[in-house]
Amino acid sequence: GPTSPSVFPLTSCVGEATTSQVTFGCLVKDYTPESVTVQWCPSVSTSGLRTYPSMLQTSSGLYSLSSQVTVPASSWESNTYRCTVGHQPTSFSLSRPKPLKPATLLPESFKPQPPMVQVYHSCTTKPSTIHLLCLISGFNPPPVTVEWLVDGVSGKLQGSTAPAKMDAGGQTFSTHSNVSISQKDWMEDKTYTCRVSHQRTKTTVEDNAHKCKDVTQCSRRILVFMVPPEPSELYAGGSPMLICLVVNLPNSTNLTVVWSQEKSGPVSSEPLTFSEQSNRTFTASSILPISESDWEKGENYTCKVEHSELPSPIIKSISKQQGKNSSPCVYLLHPHTEELSNNGDSVSLTCMVRGFYPEHISVKWMENKISSDSDKSVTTSPMKEGDGDSTYFLYSKMTINKASWNNGTIYTCMVIHEALKPNK
Repeated sequence: GPTSPSVFPLTSCVGEATTSQVTFGCLVKDYTPESVTVQWCPSVSTSGLRTYPSMLQTSSGLYSLSSQVTVPASSWESNTYRCTVGHQPTSFSLSRPKPLKPATLLPESFKPQPPMVQVYHSCTTKPSTIHLLCLISGFNPPPVTVEWLVDGVSGKLQGSTAPAKMDAGGQTFSTHSNVSISQKDWMEDKTYTCRVSHQRTKTTVEDNAHKCKDVTQCSRRILVFMVPPEPSELYAGGSPMLICLVVNLPNSTNLTVVWSQEKSGPVSSEPLTFSEQSNRTFTASSILPISESDWEKGENYTCKVEHSELPSPIIKSISKQQGKNSSPCVYLLHPHTEELSNNGDSVSLTCMVRGFYPEHISVKWMENKISSDSDKSVTTSPMKEGDGDSTYFLYSKMTINKASWNNGTIYTCMVIHEALKPNK
C-alpha cells in the first residue's frame, strides 16, 4: 500500500558560510507511490532551485528524491527557509525548516586542519645532484602555498608542487613539493627549508634539511607507541596481546624494552623483532601476551624503552579505555545497480558501522560463513561521528566476484566490539 515519506534537511559538507552563496536542500525518501510535491517558502528563483527526479530503491521498492536550493548568503542570514513536502496518496504533508548554518554542522573531521610538513633528502643517485622532498599532509581544505628557502632566504629555489589529493579517509588532503640542488651547495652546510602556508587556518608550518655533521645528528627522534589488543583477539577466543612499537631507531642494537604490570610487577614478553624502513631507520616491536580478565579489570601495563641514543628512558602506559560503552549499528549495502549492469567482473559490498565507543573494533568478512581473504577488503580507520559526539563510525568495502553474487553466495560483515560481548 502507499507509504508516506520521511523528510531530512540537507546542507553542504564544506563551510560555505564564508562564500557569497549558500546551498542547502531537503531529502525526501522511503515513499510510494512516486508522486510528491516540494515547495519552498519564501519562494526562490528557478535559477537557484533544482529538484532531482525521484529514484526507485530496488532493495525496498520505495522512492526518494532531493530538492536543492542556492541563495545569496545575505538571504540565508535574513530568512528562515522551509521546504513543504506533500504526498497525496497518503494525505501526508510536512514542513521542514532550513538546516542550521553549514559552519555549525561540520563534523570535526571536516573542519579546517593545518598541514603537517616533513622534509627528506636523497642519497646521491644522480652524480652531483641532491633531491629534496617535502611531504605535506593532513590539511583541509586545499590549497596550500609552498616556498623553499636557503638559509632562511626565499627566492633562491623554485620547487615543483603537485596538486593536492584527498587522503584515503576522505577527511584531509596531501601533496608534495620537490626541488634539486647541486652537491656542491649541499656540502656547504646550507639549510634548506620547506615553508608551507595554509590560508584557511592562517598557519605557516616548516621543516628543513641540511648535511649531517655526523651519523646521528640527522636521525629522526625515537618514538614509542602502544598498540591495544584487537577486539577479535579479546572477545572471539583469540590470544590477546599488547604491542610496544619503537620507531626511528638508527640501528637494531643497544635497545632494551621492559614490560611491567601495575599489580604484579615485571612480566615476560616475546623476543624483539626488527624491520628496516625505506629511510634507513629501524622499527622494533615488542609483544606482550595478556589475559582478557586482567584487561577488562583495568590493569595498567607499562613499556619502558632504553637505547644508547636516548638521554633518558621513554616510558609509555596503556589500560582499557574507560567510559560508557556504546554498541555499534551495522548496515550492509548491496552492490550498486550500475555496478551490477556494467561489463566488469567484480562488484562492491559496503558495510557501514556506526555509533560505537570506544573506537577499538574489528571488522571481518565471510563468504558462505567461511572467513574471507583480507586482501579482498579494505576498512577505514574509526572516525568521530560529528562535532561533540563521542561515538565513532567506519566503512568497510569488500570486492567480490559478480558471478558469485549472482549465483547466491551469502556474504557476511562480522563486527567484534567490547559493547557486544555477552554478559557473564
